Amino acid sequence: MAFFGLLYLLIFLRGAIIYALTLIPIIIGLWLLRRGKAGWALIVLGLVTPGYFAGQWMTARSLASTRAADIASWPRAKPSANDHPRVLIIQSSRQEVEPFAYFLAETGLFEIYAVLGPRYDAANLKKWRIEVAARDDCRKRRTERDEMVVLTGWRSCAIAVPADKVPSDGLVFYPDPFTAPHSWITTHRDFNTPVTWTLELALHQGSDERVVAYNEFIGFPEMHFHWVVGPVMRPREPPRYRAVAGSQIAAPEPGQFVLKALGIDEHTIVPPQALSIEDQRMLADQLSASGQPDDTQRAVELIAAAPLDQGLWATMRRLAADPATSVQMQLRRQVRWCEKVERLTRYRNVLAEACAANSVPADTCGLVGHPAGWMNYCADDTRPVWRRGDPPARRVFIADVLDGQETPVLLPRAATAHEIRIPGDRGPLDIVIRNQNPSIFVFTGAAPCIARLTVVSNDPRGVPGVVGVDPSRIRFIAPVGSGSWINPAAPYSGDFATLLGIKPDVTLVHHRGGDIDLAMFLAPDGAATPCALDGLQSGGRLKLDTSQIVTMPTIVPFVRTGTATR
Repeated sequence: MAFFGLLYLLIFLRGAIIYALTLIPIIIGLWLLRRGKAGWALIVLGLVTPGYFAGQWMTARSLASTRAADIASWPRAKPSANDHPRVLIIQSSRQEVEPFAYFLAETGLFEIYAVLGPRYDAANLKKWRIEVAARDDCRKRRTERDEMVVLTGWRSCAIAVPADKVPSDGLVFYPDPFTAPHSWITTHRDFNTPVTWTLELALHQGSDERVVAYNEFIGFPEMHFHWVVGPVMRPREPPRYRAVAGSQIAAPEPGQFVLKALGIDEHTIVPPQALSIEDQRMLADQLSASGQPDDTQRAVELIAAAPLDQGLWATMRRLAADPATSVQMQLRRQVRWCEKVERLTRYRNVLAEACAANSVPADTCGLVGHPAGWMNYCADDTRPVWRRGDPPARRVFIADVLDGQETPVLLPRAATAHEIRIPGDRGPLDIVIRNQNPSIFVFTGAAPCIARLTVVSNDPRGVPGVVGVDPSRIRFIAPVGSGSWINPAAPYSGDFATLLGIKPDVTLVHHRGGDIDLAMFLAPDGAATPCALDGLQSGGRLKLDTSQIVTMPTIVPFVRTGTATR
């Protein structure tokens, strides 16, 4: 405790010293000037400290732009998707061949070689050739980045075999900052500035090597100000808007980076030993009928990797309708897990239909990726929600609406419906919704006025369903601190301010009555261009097709037959 007390004292003293060195000379200098004495020297002395920090701020701001100019000046090569070398050499300082290397070999698009180890120890570099062939242990061997293996029915996969030599010409991929020729560490010999990732793909021909694609994130220092500590330089944080399994940082996936750099759409790749779509249907059907947990998982993985196919709908329906298999419809959490879950939700209507007659509880039937997992790994973690650079809009925050009308919709528990009427003469609206109980928010009126709708949740049982808003304008986020942090008496404090970033124009917390008419809370804007009233219309009984309900991907929006009425 004494140590922390001393630490807090030093932090406080730092700010006090900075303020004293700035304010005391300036105040004394002004006092002397008022009395006709020489005080300019003291004033200049007082400006030395803020001038020092101003210089740090300007230097920090220039680093990113200078680096961007450097990257733009490098000689480039532009091989196309249909005209690129088959040889791909991976040069990495790591000791083991990574899953993305096996994946790239299994696509059939490249002959992969890997040179591993630190560059300064050339005599002990490990050289590997990635060989693809039919094998009996592919299911066990390839547990990460296995899309191509799944498409072969787990019958073909890659292994690393020692190589005597590695070709000199071809594509060269540097997946870390210690081997990339143009990385910040290599070009500046700077080992203090944190580098979160560096990916460089180059084309090597003879003595010439040109960059094909480059991606990096460098934690250049940024100036931050705290009223106690004063100005502080600290590294900028890497983006966390999209998380992947095992990480809260949205670093590019190396295999996807290589394919994108060459203009190759990963979803169109058919590996050489892939099963035909007829064989995929047959295998998925056989696996779904065995009732074994491992087979159920394999069937789901196969459907997630296969292109959207009407013939696989029956398999999904069978898995969800059977109480024994409906609870086993899980994907292994690995690289690209979030995307696989979203691909499986293309069969959402079939899952809902099959679960309607299933005795398994709604919160476990046909959930191909558990909601808690999706919220933790896949939902955006953007903070703050509102930023100064966002397009102009009226900002509205709505949380924990009370009352409402009961519906037969399960999210996954019985949901309550609330109507939110959007006026057409208030200008663009940027709305944030948080709800701890299962609810369906039906937006009526001038829905095109909604520029963005953000759904906040850290509890999958209370994720709202949304109707009446273009899905492209909806995002689901699960930021830390989105739990019970709202104090209606002080609705813009603490974690609330950190989450939102900008104070809302309208805050509605624990609103009673179920329905909300925003015209009652937002004053008309005479300068705003009126929005078209082409959304759902208010009044009477509104019949909604259940497929209209937009939720986070893993939630089956309803499991009871019939339509929800409002």
